[in-house]
Amino acid sequence: MSNQPNMEKMLLRVLSVIENKSDSAIDALKRAAQSGDEWAEFSLGMMYLMGNTMGYDKSKEVSSRISKKEYLLPSDWVERVKERGVAEAFRMLGNMYEVGVGVEQDKVKAWDWHLKAAIRGEPRAQNFIGYKYCLGEDVEKSKEYAEKWFKMAAKKNFALSQGNLGNLYSKGIDDKSNGKKAKKWLLRAIAQGNETAMNNLAVMYDNGILVERDPDAVFKWSKKSAKLGSPEGRCTLGTCYHSGIGVKKDHVKAESLYLSASMVGDIHAKYNLALLYFYGDVELQDYKKAYKWILIWEAASGDMDHDIKDVCECRLTKKEMRKAKREADEFILIEKHRKS
Repeated sequence: MSNQPNMEKMLLRVLSVIENKSDSAIDALKRAAQSGDEWAEFSLGMMYLMGNTMGYDKSKEVSSRISKKEYLLPSDWVERVKERGVAEAFRMLGNMYEVGVGVEQDKVKAWDWHLKAAIRGEPRAQNFIGYKYCLGEDVEKSKEYAEKWFKMAAKKNFALSQGNLGNLYSKGIDDKSNGKKAKKWLLRAIAQGNETAMNNLAVMYDNGILVERDPDAVFKWSKKSAKLGSPEGRCTLGTCYHSGIGVKKDHVKAESLYLSASMVGDIHAKYNLALLYFYGDVELQDYKKAYKWILIWEAASGDMDHDIKDVCECRLTKKEMRKAKREADEFILIEKHRKS
């Protein structure tokens, strides 16, 4: 990256071209790029990428394409960039700082650029700001500010924010939960196919705190969520089969769903696997596996369950414990590499 133009300065110059809607400036960039000018090549590439609105999941690919100068510029790329405008570019720059792609990772600058985009009405940036306030990540936690920013994006029909807003209401603001509002926004997100909202609605029906408990609804919505690939949905559906919620108990299906969710990072599924193997029926009870998964869960969550761990250590030989620990360490290492 040291021989590449400064990404932030380059993007800001591109923004100036976009804001001024200067076709002559863009034409000049294109001519310079065709002549081999590095800054112009980067500028055109970034302008195209801004038009494609790639998010976090594409950041490394974007960085690679920029460094290799693999630009696929369609005939309408200028119009697409102008249509997206400055707010989208600000959000993209915020993403770059958030994950450290093309620039040195800087959470403060990531926040600043996302805020600039959010103020200009960009819904994904508004969701980003709301999410940070909701978790208290890189900023002081505030459910009130999270509600404000989620609602801005939700009113623009941004499904992710609708689901986040519904989940926020289900957990409460100022220690007061609101089941009616939670269900309203979750259903709006669900109408757009948001699998996380489906699972959160299933959890609401399972808890029976804000809505009347409904085992059939728990099974229905968790199954829909799992079918769309949600790890949380798979875990909740696994719990349905594990405990017989809205469906006949089937520990084999529960095991399969928990394993599937655990492989893509769901922490609750890891713990549920330990419980399944620890308390399972004759066919599934396996203290070695229970010990392995409680170690994996502890590493992922930072918590401990001495009851399961202590019993397993009493039931297993030292050789069996070493094998279970080795398998747990291998899983943790693979998961760590996958995340990086």
